[in-house]
Amino acid sequence: MLNPRERPVLRQFLNWADVDLPLTGGMTLTVDGGRLETLDTPGHSPGHVALYEPASRTIIAGDLVAGQGTVGIFPPHGKMLDYFASLERARRLDARVVIPGHGPTLTQPPDIFARYIEHRAAREREVYAAVARGPATIEALIPGLYPEVSPSSGGRRPRQSSPTWKSCGRRAASPPTPTTHSSPAGASANRGYR
Repeated sequence: MLNPRERPVLRQFLNWADVDLPLTGGMTLTVDGGRLETLDTPGHSPGHVALYEPASRTIIAGDLVAGQGTVGIFPPHGKMLDYFASLERARRLDARVVIPGHGPTLTQPPDIFARYIEHRAAREREVYAAVARGPATIEALIPGLYPEVSPSSGGRRPRQSSPTWKSCGRRAASPPTPTTHSSPAGASANRGYR
């Protein structure tokens, strides 16, 4: 099973004739006497799908979130506006357990999806402020926006690290204004979500 919207991303890696069934949001899969609801969660990729088990309120999030750090959104297939909508859709599920595609399982996640939304919106404001100071190349913007980038990497980060307002689906004249969410006691606001 695979979401047909993944064709542009995966066509070089597999033969679509080998995909037995399409996997899209709104489906119910029966597994070992239980059921999983499929949820369209594009953003990281156009056909990303998460699985939700309602009895235990567990979401198998895949690349929607990570157990540590953040998820790459790489244009042209990854789209930040879709990613924000997917995070909001997952947030409304009020999951007790989140199983990311990478990193540890998150039990009793403290507003993990809201924290990702806040982090991405804050990052957009930082990029907006840097661009508003005047013309600069991506390479010139990175040290101020991403001081943790290693000099041995040549100052390069994945393309999503310096999003353009066009790819984010926002107008440059109006930076995003997120809602704020408190961090768990003793945790820094950015810990694990950079």
